Amino acid sequence: MSNMKDNPGFFKFFQSSKSSERLRIPLAFAAHVKGGIPDTAFLRSCNGELWQVEVTKDRNDLFFTNGWETFVEDNSVELGDFLVFDYIGNWVFDFKVLGRTGCNKDVVEEKDEEYKEGEGEGEEELEANALIKKREKGRGTNNLLDSGGYKGKAIANAEIEEDEDVFKSGIVSRPKNPYFVAKLRKKRQNELHVPADVIKDHKLKLPQTLILLDEEGRKWSAKVVGWKDGRIWLAGGGWRAFCKWNDVQWEDRCICEFMQGKGRQGLYLKMHILKAGSWFPKTDQSHG
Repeated sequence: MSNMKDNPGFFKFFQSSKSSERLRIPLAFAAHVKGGIPDTAFLRSCNGELWQVEVTKDRNDLFFTNGWETFVEDNSVELGDFLVFDYIGNWVFDFKVLGRTGCNKDVVEEKDEEYKEGEGEGEEELEANALIKKREKGRGTNNLLDSGGYKGKAIANAEIEEDEDVFKSGIVSRPKNPYFVAKLRKKRQNELHVPADVIKDHKLKLPQTLILLDEEGRKWSAKVVGWKDGRIWLAGGGWRAFCKWNDVQWEDRCICEFMQGKGRQGLYLKMHILKAGSWFPKTDQSHG
């Protein structure tokens, strides 16, 4: 019969002053876990979203450190909350956040999605308008900006042209599998936009949760969210955590390649980062 030794776990009372930057792991828990102590652990929500945190030893104590602050912020953990960690194995934990009422605390994700659906569109509009004006100069007309159909296509075309710039640098080849090029957005830093055309053209069937795999073999989980207008986003903290751990900056670009996993792994995204400056198109300076 299963007992605590078979499935150890622990709970912690969240104290902002002590718990916001790192969380102490009870030594009694560590004593139940077989094998050595790894460098990282994964915290998994009921929706399957993952947060990666470092496991650090300080004298005789163990702590969740790097990545913990992001976990706290993403899950709206605050003073007075209880955190319950159920150990699954291989330093993966299923967690629950209990508020002061003792009930499960819902992450404000559903509410945010409704709010976010109309948020940040100005950034895409600016990119589209910049592309339109650039083309207007070549065509000698001022009527294009009033054309709704052309303007709508320009939003997607702005991203396509930027994709081309990445490959013009010559330092990276086009992936053989379906892909798109991503960047940080000033107004939507927590979410990754997935171009709908890529999904449609390659007839991809996205799972509810998509794994992001970086070049170090680290994994993050992101929730696939579809908007009414057809746009697709990856939400839930995975993209943000990926950017933080890989020090992704504003002018960096990420090539996101859809890969088919083996067995039951399913579809996932293989991420390749191009640092700022390395991907800029080479210009002919022979006349300068």
